[in-house]
Amino acid sequence: MRTQKKKPQNKQRRPAQSAWRRFLRFWPACGRWLGYGAWLLAEVALNAGGMALDMFRPASKIYPAVLRVPLSHMTSAEVAVFATSITLTPGTLVLSIDRGTVPSEVHPEIPVDGVSVAGDDGFLLVHAVYAEDSDAVREELDVMLNKVLWASRG
Repeated sequence: MRTQKKKPQNKQRRPAQSAWRRFLRFWPACGRWLGYGAWLLAEVALNAGGMALDMFRPASKIYPAVLRVPLSHMTSAEVAVFATSITLTPGTLVLSIDRGTVPSEVHPEIPVDGVSVAGDDGFLLVHAVYAEDSDAVREELDVMLNKVLWASRG
């Protein structure tokens, strides 16, 4: 008669229901990121076409400016996606990322460069080629920021 080996019991195993819930939450997140990628691809195509047409116009509409775009309550990944999206879009470029300061008991204000600290308020310095109306450029960047947050958080 064959004896069956008993499987070792893992007392730290999570219930199958939580794994199923995580699996079901994964697909909507994939859909949101795919939607954001499609939107970004369309924006890149539209802006590239506009810049190409502007090269052949006798009177160019170039009016460069550097804008300060505030960041609030964003994770490092969200800041990285937002900054990369801005840089990928023709006519805009992120010059600097400042994530604010880190409070410390010894040193009350230590400046932080880069995106190493999640959740701190900070700002991006964005160079825009077509910034004759800086409020319109800020609105476009706000739309992009809201789409990044929607794709990330749902």
